[in-house]
Amino acid sequence: MAERAGVSERTIKQAKVVQEKAAPKVKEAVKTGEISVKRAAEIAQLPAKEQAKAIKAPKPVKVEPEDVEYFGPSQEEMDAAVEEAKQDVEALTRLLEADDKLAALASENAQLRAELAVVKVSRDGYMNRSNELIDRVKWLKRKLAKAEAANV
Repeated sequence: MAERAGVSERTIKQAKVVQEKAAPKVKEAVKTGEISVKRAAEIAQLPAKEQAKAIKAPKPVKVEPEDVEYFGPSQEEMDAAVEEAKQDVEALTRLLEADDKLAALASENAQLRAELAVVKVSRDGYMNRSNELIDRVKWLKRKLAKAEAANV
């Protein structure tokens, strides 16, 4: 499900918590983008009466005891981050490939337009020359008709 939605499994788990436990106002805040799914999942753990107030309240800062050492994200979190980064790279690669194809098509389109303009100018020249020749033939026919009439 996470793969189809383009998000991490953690986000899907948080969304399920919100769907099951959150008050309607919290769900609406997520839909409108007022708060993140992660924040909504945290708020959903509060009693129902406190959830609406928690939407506007600043996120509480967790203070860890001094005797606990933090060594960074868990392996699952790092794997999820790496997977998300791979998906982002794949999406950007597809976008860049599509962009190259579009650029090539745009270039070909410009070239074809230029060739078409040359063909139109050439066509117009031939049409003008044809009209001149038609007029010349008509003039010669009139001259021939006069000459034949004078010799009869």
